[in-house]
This record gives sequence, C-alpha cells and structure tokens, in this order.
Amino acid sequence: MIGEPKVHAYCHCEDCRNLLDVPYHSIVAWDAEQVAITSGEEQITEYKYPTLTMTRVFCKHCGEVLYNTNAMGWKLVSQLLISKCNNGELPDELQSNAHYFYDRRIVDIDDKIPKQ
Repeated sequence: MIGEPKVHAYCHCEDCRNLLDVPYHSIVAWDAEQVAITSGEEQITEYKYPTLTMTRVFCKHCGEVLYNTNAMGWKLVSQLLISKCNNGELPDELQSNAHYFYDRRIVDIDDKIPKQ
C-alpha cells in the first residue's frame, strides 16, 4: 500500500455485507494501483461475487482476506488486517472517520463518527 488512502471508514452497504458476511466492514480503501502483492502471489486466490462487481482476494492456505475490490475499482483492506500487521495497532491516520451507507445499516453504532 502506497500513498494516501481514498477512504478510511466503516461501510454498511449491502454489497460488503453480502461479499463478506459481516454486518459492516471497517476498511481503508486505495486506488487499485496503490495496493499490490509483492511476494507470494502464487499463494493467493480470488473469489468473484457472481452478481456484484466485487472480488475477495485471500490466502488459499489460511483463508485470510488480503483485500476486496469494489465497483469503483478501489482495493479495500480491512482495518483488522492492518492492525495485525502493526502489532495489534491501527495507525492513527487510518482510523475510521466516517460511516458510509449508514442508512442501510443492520446494526446501530453509537459513536461520534459522522454517519453518511
């Protein structure tokens, strides 16, 4: 991952919920060319959702999701994975600063982050 992300937020859209089977997804999103697998590419596999313009890219051995793609062509990396790679800490500059598609939520979130 290089450069500034486009978004660091919680996504509540139906597409993320369907692709990942989660109530919402905490993500950091970059343009596609800003995220690359630099080694072990032969160890990953991709699942293309049949009815959405989305994919899930994951390790074919352990199942860890490395990133997802969305209809805008962005690569979305889970904040949880970023934390795992940083001794359990999410860098301050990547903390969620908004909830997107909050009107489509299936769970209420009681925090002070803006809801769009």
